[in-house]
Amino acid sequence: MQYLVDTVGLVRHFTKNGRMGQKAGHILKNSSGLVVSVISLMEIMYLAEKHRIS
Repeated sequence: MQYLVDTVGLVRHFTKNGRMGQKAGHILKNSSGLVVSVISLMEIMYLAEKHRIS
């Protein structure tokens, strides 16, 4: 099964900052069918440029 991962989920997963539901965490760790939209990547770049994430 494929899952579309949103920006907040990606940021929280990779920075280990913030709360995430148990099921979402399990999917991010164990799924081989993750899809990330281009707009999410652009949002992450913007957040990094503005030093809102590191």
